[in-house]
Amino acid sequence: MPVATRPLEFVAFFSIEIATKEGNAHVFLAVDAYLDYVFNLGVERTKDKETVLKNIYFLIEHPDFAQHLGGGFTLVLEDFQEFESQITNIIRPNGGKLLFDKPYHNQIIHPVLVSFHNMLFRKE
Repeated sequence: MPVATRPLEFVAFFSIEIATKEGNAHVFLAVDAYLDYVFNLGVERTKDKETVLKNIYFLIEHPDFAQHLGGGFTLVLEDFQEFESQITNIIRPNGGKLLFDKPYHNQIIHPVLVSFHNMLFRKE
């Protein structure tokens, strides 16, 4: 698997489904494999094409993401292959490439998921 050697070299985009009183919601996040920095992009009711693409735009526009854009980036995804051309159209003008790699994606997001789990189930 690749090893990140600089900020934004590999950034995994994902969502976590949570239950709310109003029904399920999706928390959209991205994590930089080099910095271990988590970008909180938003909470949405749906995980449809428009919502996914909107949150990828939010990632590109995030101030902490934008400050490192000079070297280009690779967006690592587990799914959303059906939106590949639209995602590419969003990220390419900003030096972005797309990588569909479930094992690598899961490796990048694993520490975030473990931390989230530990926080939820922490005994006080």
